[in-house]
Amino acid sequence: MRQKILGVALALGFCVTSAWAQKINPVWEFLITGENSKIPILKKNEPAPNETWDGTDIYDSYGGLKRYDANRLLLAVRENGINETDPNHDAALAAQFPDRSLIWINPADGSPMGVALVIGLKPVPLDPDFLAAGGSDIDYYFTFGVADDGVIYTGYKNKILRYEPDGQGGFKAPTVAYTHENDGSPYWSAWRYETMQVMGSGADTVILAGGKTWRDKQYYYWFETEDGKTFNWFNEIPFKGGASRPFLSPDGANVYVVGGDYPGGASGFGINIRRYFFAAGTLDPFEQDPDFAFTAPAIDLENQNYLNTYIGWFTTGYAGYDRWPYFAVYSTPSWDTKHSETSGALGFAANPMDTPYLPGWLALHDAATGAYIDGSARMLTVTEADELDGDTVGTEQPASRWHGTLGDLQINVLGTGDNAQVELLWNGGIYGIGRYILGEPTRVSDWSLF
Repeated sequence: MRQKILGVALALGFCVTSAWAQKINPVWEFLITGENSKIPILKKNEPAPNETWDGTDIYDSYGGLKRYDANRLLLAVRENGINETDPNHDAALAAQFPDRSLIWINPADGSPMGVALVIGLKPVPLDPDFLAAGGSDIDYYFTFGVADDGVIYTGYKNKILRYEPDGQGGFKAPTVAYTHENDGSPYWSAWRYETMQVMGSGADTVILAGGKTWRDKQYYYWFETEDGKTFNWFNEIPFKGGASRPFLSPDGANVYVVGGDYPGGASGFGINIRRYFFAAGTLDPFEQDPDFAFTAPAIDLENQNYLNTYIGWFTTGYAGYDRWPYFAVYSTPSWDTKHSETSGALGFAANPMDTPYLPGWLALHDAATGAYIDGSARMLTVTEADELDGDTVGTEQPASRWHGTLGDLQINVLGTGDNAQVELLWNGGIYGIGRYILGEPTRVSDWSLF
């Protein structure tokens, strides 16, 4: 299957000139610190204890912003920030943005266009052995991917679910595309999928999915199918953080996946980004690329340049595209900023509580070398301090929800030839969402994907 899919990409010979993608220009960008959001549940929340993740949490959080077709995006609402057990809750708003649901989004202005699919808190029954091992049927990470034929895939605990279009604008009931059986690891019953990249369609569908976690064996797995309905994994990449979709190198010779270990297996300080590859058109396993060197502007502790300069820390989201000369990264705002590790890394070991909060960033890097593209970074004017969790008065080290360390990116090429545009979609977990055009800021009209 892998050979067949990548053979199509090679035959297309797609190439984007480097002059297009020097800037990240917003079509729209909604932050919890802004006032222009068209998503009414996307907002700052006052600190509150008892993070629940069971549909009653009063903090809103998100699991992805991705393109579905030429005219629609999909936003994954993990928690809508509404406690539906409260008799005084806003029932109308909760119905517009259900927990664990996908919402249609207008690409032009970011406005919601209705509920596309309600996944729900318990979309399918879990196996008795999973529950007997200590697994829970609620509190799951929520993300999704879209195949070229419109089929939606999402993770639920140790399962990947498949939602096929019903031909009437909706989706059929879920089927189980894959179940990760007991592999003997101590945390099998805590299995999860936080990142899901889907390519191809039908029997040529490929899924790359991972957990963004420190848990044993929960790396990234490459899934293939014979019938387009059930999947098995054939390859793994040992990332514990985010990872890009597989994409062809600019010269078309190799298939790349770029990723790292934050937040599952690294503190986020310094650089821990790697690239894995195999030769295009082969069935070779992924290997770490020794020629890759992710670079970013150097940190200046004395002048605290990290407050207004992208330094490549806390990177959790990555996106590339076949033969495109760049890849994009998302650096989250600093998390647990007052912790001794963070304060020490930022030069505040003696006074941890004086450690400044760092903003988030979007930036572009050279797809061949990993080098930062000078001047490409865009600051996201939001920090951990904008949405701290729990008791922020009686706690020495208040932090945001863990979901603030998550987030993802997707790159799409819209149109062809001189009319083509490169689109970047950003999901910030708790901080916001955005759609950007990589190129001239005036080129923000919507082009057909086909």
